[in-house]
This record gives sequence, C-alpha cells and structure tokens, in this order.
Amino acid sequence: LHAVKSQLALNYALRKKVLSKYETSMLTMREVEVVYFYNKRSIARQKETSEDIADKYSKTMSLLDRKADLQAKEKNCSLIERVQIKFMRADWTAAWGRFDKWHGNTAKRLLSYKAKTFDALAYYYAAISDLNTQRKGSKDVSAVSLANMHAAIYDRLACQQDQLLDDVETNEKELFADLEDELTAKGVDSEFTSICETTPGMVSFGHSAAVIAATLTIQSYLKGLVYGSSFCRERIVRLLHLAGRHPFGAALIRAQLPLIPTWIFLKHAAQFMGALDKPEGPIVAEILELVAADYPNAIYYPFRITSEFLGSQGRALSEKLGR
Repeated sequence: LHAVKSQLALNYALRKKVLSKYETSMLTMREVEVVYFYNKRSIARQKETSEDIADKYSKTMSLLDRKADLQAKEKNCSLIERVQIKFMRADWTAAWGRFDKWHGNTAKRLLSYKAKTFDALAYYYAAISDLNTQRKGSKDVSAVSLANMHAAIYDRLACQQDQLLDDVETNEKELFADLEDELTAKGVDSEFTSICETTPGMVSFGHSAAVIAATLTIQSYLKGLVYGSSFCRERIVRLLHLAGRHPFGAALIRAQLPLIPTWIFLKHAAQFMGALDKPEGPIVAEILELVAADYPNAIYYPFRITSEFLGSQGRALSEKLGR
C-alpha cells in the first residue's frame, strides 16, 4: 500500500511539473509517459467534447514528435527510449485515425484516417527495425526485454494490419486501392518485398492491395506468435481463417512454424480438429501433427470426439493423427 501511495504521489508531482512545461521541449521520458497515459485515460472516459478530444490528440502528438526530435539529436539515447517513443507515436496515431474516421466531414475524415493509418504502420515498422538491429542484446537491454518489446509491438501491429485488411477487402476498397504506393512512400514496402523473396510462389500472386494487406497481416500474426504475443495467441483461429481465404497463407505459416513453440497451439486443439474440413485444413493438419509429436496426449480426446464427424477431406488429413 505504501508503494502504491508513493507511486501515485510521484505521478501527481510529475504531472504538475509537466503541465508547467507542456509547451517546451525539455520533458524527460518519464514526464512524456505521464502526459501520454493521462491523456489516453482521459480520452477513454469519453466525457469530453469531440473538439476537446481532437485538441488533446493534436497536442499529445506534438509532444511525442518533439521528444522524438530530441532523441535524434542525442548521441547516447537508449534503445528502449527510442523504441518506446516510436511505439507510442504509432499507437497514438492509430487511435487518432480511428477517431477521425468517425467524426467530422465524411470525405475529409476518411482521408485523414488513411494518412494516419500509414503513418502508424511506418512508426511500428521503424520500432521493429530498431529492435532488429539489437536482436542479440546490447548494453542497455537484455535479450528477454527485446523479445517482450517485439511481442508488445506485434500485438498492436497485427491488430492495425487486420483492420487495414478489412478496409481493403470490404469497407474502403477505393480509399486503399493505392496501398503499394502509399507503403512505398512511407518506406515500409521492404517488408512485403522481403516476404516475396523468401516465400516460394509468392511472386505469382501479384502486388494488389488485397494481397499486400493479407500478406502483412498474416506475417504480423506469425511474428507475434514467434515472440509470444498474447494477442496473437488469442487470434490463432483468425490467422488460420486468413490462411484458408488466401492461397499463399499456408506457405507463410509453413515458413514460420519451426520458430513457433508448439505449446502455443494446445489451447485451440479442439477448434483445429473442426477446421480440418475447411479451406485451411491442410495447414491445420500440419500444425496438429507437430503438436501430436510433442504432446500426443493433449490432442487424443479432441481427435476421438471429432474424427467421427469429419468429412472426406478431414478424414484424409487426420489419417496420420489416428496412428
């Protein structure tokens, strides 16, 4: 209790100090975090007018931008702080874009939403790029911290990419028709290019907006699983559904499977059995075989309960599991 009171007192003192320096560029990282999370909670309460919320989004983003500019000039800025600022800018921009989408003039808000969507993606990928340069650890961050930071970023990136995919395929097809050009302009097209170069057969599917969005979404979920993202673990069924909808999905999953711990799939074993008759059935069967090799007892009952209700495809794919 004493520790909690001390932390609350510290936050209050910092907030008072921050408010007096809000328009300056002298804020420490701790003070920036206080403003960021205070404003985030304030907006989440939904007790302010749209104008006040828009103003809060704008001022907080300016604060984060100024802090990023200061970091660029600092020679000894830590990796953690650089990534934190990029992560916070990405999250804030994504939230601001969603706010713009549902407020104001229709044409204007959609263009603002589109611009902020690509800005957020650029910040996410920039943060990941910083982490990848220190993948083996550094003086100011351990390997475990790197993995945790990767997981946190892929949590949000997978969610953002999935929303973009939904826009490209259903809601805003025309708005995001120039997806490849926008990603190139933001300097984040290299991710898709790298996937095409390392995944057999990807080039044949072209560079349409739907293909790019689906590829990046599936890849984000997979990377999240590699680093232990809790959000991505809960969305495994969604990932497999995307793999069934897109012919290149299975190849993307197959390329990352050796890096994903098999225990991650245990929770969804029963759902996997039911998916064997669906388009994603072949890749699901491969996953189940890997799980069965490491945890044979874990899928015994799901298999026995489900096998008699499977169709012809499901029975053929599960043949190895019954041995």
